Amino acid sequence: MQLCQYPSQSRIRRFTLEAIQIPIVYNQYGDPAPPILRAYVGDPAKIRLVHGGIKETHVFHLHNHQWRLEGGNPVSTIIDSITISPQECYTLDILYGAGSRNRVIGDVIFHCHLYPHFHEGMWTLWRIYDRLEDGKGKLPDGSPIPLFCP
Repeated sequence: MQLCQYPSQSRIRRFTLEAIQIPIVYNQYGDPAPPILRAYVGDPAKIRLVHGGIKETHVFHLHNHQWRLEGGNPVSTIIDSITISPQECYTLDILYGAGSRNRVIGDVIFHCHLYPHFHEGMWTLWRIYDRLEDGKGKLPDGSPIPLFCP
């Protein structure tokens, strides 16, 4: 019988770790890469949901907002998520507009409810404002943010 002897030293010492060479860039809000929908609370809202893919089925879920399963039917079931298969499309007529019945402001997430898809980036935000946004940032004291000059 022949015995085999395996090395017993730590394998970590055999490898060298190098820094990841991927640039990391953040914008001023830390927003996700996909486009962000924007509205003011109470604005009428419709979302046109189109699945242009050919393979995967998804479950579109919009937090804090609802729509009717059958648009235009006032007694249709109220839902906040819908399964969408390849080559399907829906028009979601959001009840009570942006912010819903509770008039919620801030960022509302919408995403695919299948976790692997959500984890891989199939999500974005709907930013709902309660006051006019002119695109000019202000410091907490109300003074304008100075332009960045490198």
